[in-house]
Amino acid sequence: MAVPAGFLGWLPWVAAAVAALLAGILIEVYLAARMEITILNDQSALTQVENQSLRQRLEAERILSARRIADLSADTRDWYDLTQCDVVPLQPPAGGDGAAAAVVVWDPHRQQGTLLARRLPAAPAGREYRLWIVDPRQPAPFAAGGFAAADSGGATRFAFRAERAVAATPGFVVTLEPPGPATRPVGPVALAGPPPVPPATE
Repeated sequence: MAVPAGFLGWLPWVAAAVAALLAGILIEVYLAARMEITILNDQSALTQVENQSLRQRLEAERILSARRIADLSADTRDWYDLTQCDVVPLQPPAGGDGAAAAVVVWDPHRQQGTLLARRLPAAPAGREYRLWIVDPRQPAPFAAGGFAAADSGGATRFAFRAERAVAATPGFVVTLEPPGPATRPVGPVALAGPPPVPPATE
């Protein structure tokens, strides 16, 4: 089959156009690949920064926890052997003042303990804080005594003794009550923990 002479004259131009088109496509592919590599490198750098930040935060929390344990040991070393005691954290109820934090160091052998609280606000007028022991084997909590918060929300320490034998690791509740003796809590809960474990049933 004979090729028209005019078409042969266009071949160099067609080849040049195809080459330019391929070059453009290759340049676009190259630029897209470079862009993807840059994005991946940025993501990798961001991940490294986030991982470093996470490691630093975990280390800070570890140091803070160790510091709190050291403070607790210093506060109680004259009265308790912490290896023989239960340390029960207390927290404000949901929606309450989350600034306060407290623990109860409970000695089951001597049936006594100490409440250590920080940033506990002063009780309102006509009220006092009262600590209740929640024995999961008894039907109702019983009072361990009333106390006042430290001035300016500092460290509050309240030592107490159970008025009756506690057979299991108890829970503790701090409520705001009118001054004077009481047989059951009626005021709002300021701190509590942990939820008591119900006795096993046969």
